[in-house]
Amino acid sequence: MSTEELVQGGIIVDGNISDEEFALILLKYNKIYNDQDKEIFNNLAQKVVDKFEEFDINNLDESRDKEFVKYSLAVCDKDIQKTYLKGKNNIDRILAIHKMVVLKKAEDFSGKENIRTARSVADGADSLRIRQQKYIESKDQYQYLFSCIKNEDVFNVFFQRLQGRLSKDMAKNMLLSKFSDIREKFRIGQDKYLEFFIKHQVIEDARINYSKVGDIV
Repeated sequence: MSTEELVQGGIIVDGNISDEEFALILLKYNKIYNDQDKEIFNNLAQKVVDKFEEFDINNLDESRDKEFVKYSLAVCDKDIQKTYLKGKNNIDRILAIHKMVVLKKAEDFSGKENIRTARSVADGADSLRIRQQKYIESKDQYQYLFSCIKNEDVFNVFFQRLQGRLSKDMAKNMLLSKFSDIREKFRIGQDKYLEFFIKHQVIEDARINYSKVGDIV
């Protein structure tokens, strides 16, 4: 996986991966990497996600998302933690963790499995192109709504487009009333997309690494 694929996948935005999304991605990679105690990890990961889903639009700052990363990292495998500590930023960390997971999973392939997986990956690539476009669109819509609520300048541009159909207070209340439902819908879609994106990239790159050391039957 490359930086370009992370951009195409809608994960890198404006040259960065947000801490909130990075925390979710950490948990997804560890789910693939961890061969033991999967049920224990899944329960711990869900508790971390649930803790940070307690969302208050009026009480947000960067420390919340950094705490999300810290808690997510704490339940991950020690190899994931060590690789994280070596990275300079979220992009470097994701690429390094991805490489580590891929090298481990490449060992799982045999000839027969590789043929079946090749067909599955080909279908998955087509599905991914559709999914990532939908994800980018939904992410843009969600972030725009979030900006309208948190940034007065963005809200004023939005309000001008209403052309007097609502007062400022009514417009703000309308956005606030919709936000919880839109966020919940976005996060459900985000969870499914990240799961698919990461699994697809790991399998595809693991196949490539396997083909370098073994014959494809």
